Amino acid sequence: MARKIHRPKMPHTTQKTSSWLARCYPQLVLQRQAIIDATFPAPDVPAKTNRTADPTGRKVVQLEDVTRKIDAIEHARACVPVEYRQAVWNNAILGSPFPATADPETWRAYRNDFLYVIAIELNLPLVE
Repeated sequence: MARKIHRPKMPHTTQKTSSWLARCYPQLVLQRQAIIDATFPAPDVPAKTNRTADPTGRKVVQLEDVTRKIDAIEHARACVPVEYRQAVWNNAILGSPFPATADPETWRAYRNDFLYVIAIELNLPLVE
């Protein structure tokens, strides 16, 4: 018998956003490393605008955004019980089917909890 979930039902768009963020986890890790490794060459000619270029500031904002998403996904993974964690992770990231070691409703419940925690951590809308 599946356990009862006492969480409100997420709107469809929030659930899909959480799901796609989880699936983008490997790309987010690569993107974070690319931002850290990026260097900005000095311009050959001065800029012809009134704005001051701030490549370091933009890099910090991008890095903070990507790191916040990665931390939310990792926190959500840590919230899933250990015995279900790898299968829920494989289903959320790779789309692989759940193993037959437990009731499918149990797997879905923990996967929904995983997506719910991502939505909470990233302040996604939980009401329509």
